[in-house]
Amino acid sequence: MGEIYKIDSVFKKITKKLRIPDFNIYKIWEEVTGEIISKVSTPSYLEEGVLNVTVKDPIWINQLNLLKDEIIFKINETCGKEVVKDIKYKTGKVKISREKPVDSNYVNLDEIELKEDDLMFIESAVDVIRDEVLKEKFRSFFINALKRKLLDEKKEEE
Repeated sequence: MGEIYKIDSVFKKITKKLRIPDFNIYKIWEEVTGEIISKVSTPSYLEEGVLNVTVKDPIWINQLNLLKDEIIFKINETCGKEVVKDIKYKTGKVKISREKPVDSNYVNLDEIELKEDDLMFIESAVDVIRDEVLKEKFRSFFINALKRKLLDEKKEEE
């Protein structure tokens, strides 16, 4: 039997090597939750890993509580690290931007190409994970995080 690796050690190894930055949850809320949910909810603030979200009405709070684990996973996957550990919902007024900006910040991550060295590094890091489904989740997670990092660096150069 080979060595057993803790998932957090794989995570730390990759994020440290690739220097994956923090991401702004407020900017990714619609991407993570979808258009419908983002119209009835908005992040209020993040404190000590708890994301507080204002929701239009209690019916939506019930629905969002059912989706809580999935939303947390998607936020953390998009950010490239564990940013959100829990979500607390409260009823309140939701400010909705009905119009999309002319210069949309949307970028299809599939259009961003990574260097072969980076892909090989990610592959060698996740190779220690035995569960194939989990391995694929981590591979996807780190590839997307690195693509976002490269996108941010490109924007800074412009």
